[in-house]
Amino acid sequence: MRNFAPIPTDRLPFPSQVVSSDNDSAVSAPRAVELARHWGAEVGILSGAGHINVKSGHQRWEQGFAYLYRLQSRLEHHARRTA
Repeated sequence: MRNFAPIPTDRLPFPSQVVSSDNDSAVSAPRAVELARHWGAEVGILSGAGHINVKSGHQRWEQGFAYLYRLQSRLEHHARRTA
């Protein structure tokens, strides 16, 4: 298993998104919300999705695409503002 420590807690200089689940074995929902707050990220907590990866059954994930498209829009808006 790969170690992600220390997890940075500084605000990210670009739009970001945290997507987690209320029953994720890797991170609790309150911790995901806390990290998103530190990073200045939007947060989405899914109900009963488990750990969000292919091993837990998430294949072509339409809701994930929706999060991705929203983030892409925010990135484009950010780029226009800073240009």
